[in-house]
Amino acid sequence: MIDKSSVKKSFSKSAITYDRFASFQLEIANLLLFEIYSRNLQPERILDAGTGTGNIALNLSDKYKTSKIFACDIAHGMSVFTQGKRNGHSNLYLTTADAELLPYPSKYFNMVVSGLMLQWVSDLQKAFAEMYRVTTDSGYVYLTTLGEGSLYELKDSFETAFRLYYKDAPPVFQKFKNAEELKLLMTAAGFKNVSFEERDEVRYYPDVETLLKTLKYIGANHSYFVKTNGMGIKGVIKEMINIYKNKYWTSQGIKATYRVIFLKGSKYYSIDRRFGLNLKDFITKI
Repeated sequence: MIDKSSVKKSFSKSAITYDRFASFQLEIANLLLFEIYSRNLQPERILDAGTGTGNIALNLSDKYKTSKIFACDIAHGMSVFTQGKRNGHSNLYLTTADAELLPYPSKYFNMVVSGLMLQWVSDLQKAFAEMYRVTTDSGYVYLTTLGEGSLYELKDSFETAFRLYYKDAPPVFQKFKNAEELKLLMTAAGFKNVSFEERDEVRYYPDVETLLKTLKYIGANHSYFVKTNGMGIKGVIKEMINIYKNKYWTSQGIKATYRVIFLKGSKYYSIDRRFGLNLKDFITKI
């Protein structure tokens, strides 16, 4: 179970370091924006739920200059930091808010977007219900999240090390939903035309310590390991690092896999249910 207080504290604390270590998150944000912009939509009001340091919201603000862009994050430190990046974006409105209880009127947004936030939500059904509530009858949602299989190398190394120290206690690692589960939850919330694309994005780090440091400085380390697992014990960490290095080392460094799920839905039925994401096209056009 996701601990909201831990999420708030960890991401608020990491606001000042997030952008320096979140290159992967920024790449996925750009892919999401590329998909949205390829649709040639002209939304009047857009919500970026779980905006973090505001990279998606600021980009939307530049693209849709006559639209109103609203952005919220559960971590107040993130909202404050994003406020400092506004630089004249007068059409951007920021607030601190929980995705499970959005402080906006019903049927208000023509589009709701969210980039790699859903994996930190404790009750996804509530979050999807809220997104549905605030979306207009002709509106869309475009979302990305990490899915089942993400960071399996870290999970495997941690669980192996943990069992060496705690024979009778099960290790607890961050659990991710798979794409079909997320589609069912979105459909149950009322969304139509729900479709998804998933892909494994592999990244390489010079060592395990660099990977752990990266997760720490983007605020994502709080939930992968439950504290009661004994992750504070140096022996478990040391053993995990050794296992990871020995099992997942490559000529490019240690391997870390992120399974990214792109989700799309609307409040009405339409003919076009395809995703237009194409990494090669994206790279060509930037």
